Amino acid sequence: MSDEAKDRFADQRMPRRGFGFGQIGELVGHVRWLLGERQRWVLALPLLSVVAAAAEVLLLVAIVRSLLLLVDESSTAQISLGPIDGNLSSNQLLGLAAAGALVSMTVRLLDSVVVGRLSARAAAYARTRLIDSYFAADWREMLRFRAGHLQQLLGTNVQSASGSVPLLGTMLSALINLLVYGTFVAVSSPLVGAVFVALGATIVSLFSVLRRRTKVISRRSQESVREVQLLSTSLSSLNRELQLFDVQDAARRELESANGRARASLARLRTIQRAIPSLFQQSILLGVVGVIVIARELEIDATSFGTAAILAVRSLSYLQQLNSSTQAYVESGPYLAEIRDAVDLHETVVRRRGTRQLESVDQLELDGVGFAYDDAQVLSDVTVRLQPGDWLGVVGPSGGGKTTMATLLAGLLEPSVGQYSVNGVDAREFTAASWASTFSLLSQEPVLIRGSLADNIRFFRAGSQADVERAAERAAIAADIRALPDGWGTQVGDGQASLSGGQRQRVALARALYGEPRVLILDEPTSALDAVNERLIEESLFALGPDAIVIVVSHRPSLLGHCNRFLVVEDGRVVADGSRDDVDVERHVGVIPTQAGFVTDQDSGGR
Repeated sequence: MSDEAKDRFADQRMPRRGFGFGQIGELVGHVRWLLGERQRWVLALPLLSVVAAAAEVLLLVAIVRSLLLLVDESSTAQISLGPIDGNLSSNQLLGLAAAGALVSMTVRLLDSVVVGRLSARAAAYARTRLIDSYFAADWREMLRFRAGHLQQLLGTNVQSASGSVPLLGTMLSALINLLVYGTFVAVSSPLVGAVFVALGATIVSLFSVLRRRTKVISRRSQESVREVQLLSTSLSSLNRELQLFDVQDAARRELESANGRARASLARLRTIQRAIPSLFQQSILLGVVGVIVIARELEIDATSFGTAAILAVRSLSYLQQLNSSTQAYVESGPYLAEIRDAVDLHETVVRRRGTRQLESVDQLELDGVGFAYDDAQVLSDVTVRLQPGDWLGVVGPSGGGKTTMATLLAGLLEPSVGQYSVNGVDAREFTAASWASTFSLLSQEPVLIRGSLADNIRFFRAGSQADVERAAERAAIAADIRALPDGWGTQVGDGQASLSGGQRQRVALARALYGEPRVLILDEPTSALDAVNERLIEESLFALGPDAIVIVVSHRPSLLGHCNRFLVVEDGRVVADGSRDDVDVERHVGVIPTQAGFVTDQDSGGR
């Protein structure tokens, strides 16, 4: 996510701390969000922990009293644990210990099953929220994100999110065990309980500084890893250009530099993570030595002290467990927060659609339209009216705003000023489904999804195989597809069967013609094609009905030859509008940049 997006939603993180328990409260908020309607299942975790902790206390007390019977050679031992109160024999104590062990094992196994299923649920829900919000967001807003943004969130971030449920389970279990053990220690020996509480509070306070430092280091490590992921995605998509310009070594060095920064951040993070548990454990043991010294000086009863001390030492292990879980959350917390921030941001930039059905197109109109990307003005005061049967050729120098105008007409962008209307109604009033069935766009760079050729033409839309073949016939690609060994089932996309550039463009044209749109927008569709493929695409366009509206953004004279109206766009403004006789089209076609300005193909000798 961009720094701007982080700043925009930084203030939303504070309320997620929820119950005022610091990082535990924050984690509870994350888990509740991740589980959605299933969040009530989180209540099962503390309930199971209470039962397991009570059973474990029963087990330990029974073992301690059994060992004391061996030393004192007594026949019975006094036990007072809730409903169990009285003198028990050695066999009874051993039976009690066995029962406690079986209950504890059963409950902890059940806890593992619940946590495992909730973790899978959390991962699936996080992916669903990310996917839903990402694809509902406005196309223009999503351009702000770097390539690989969604992949990174669905991969690394969701993997960390799935571990939030086990972390919460461990934290809650540790807290409840501390409370249960603390209660029994206080009953057995209030003085020992008070000393151990003071010991635990001191250790936690001392290590809180290190924990805060770990959170900062973890955030930096996450950012450095994300930079490696996004940079590698960007460079891998430019493999052809890297080899063409022989700059693989420079690209490799840049990626290695990012990798070096990630390595240094991770080394610091792993060092502090490795050191804290060991230091914490040794601090606990040192504290226990101090408690023994205090007990000896105060001459506390050995039986009550022994039972209380064992329970207290065991409870301190849960304090260590709580500390370790908190450390793990400090590392994964930024990934969890980024998922929620991303969903929040996506949902704030959802493209709002109306409720009107678009049945036919009688008129398209841009009225005084202007458009700006952030602070850069791209179009100003554009007014255009189109009717069925119009073939509009849009020409002009590169960077003049032609593609932006085409994207506006396709409904992918909204005017910054002015109005875009269809049949006299604001374009935003129509439903997304009826708009998509009416408008279609073919761009210069065709991208094929990983799937069959039939899937690529249908492109997730309803329809039959006959509809697919009809669109392919109109795009002059059906014969090529049938000639392939797997025909319509031929797999294309990343790592699959490769097609020529002309074939890919004609597949993309078939995709654009699928469903017989009434408005077709062509943005430099043949600029990278040879004469044969360009002619095939031109012939395909003749199949459009007489009532279709076609907008052609191109510098190729052959494709523009079919247009009956021309628009010249320079510096974001319409400088000429009319028929070929009214507009000097040849002067604006094939414009190429030079150091001195712009010259035509004729002036440049055909270069």
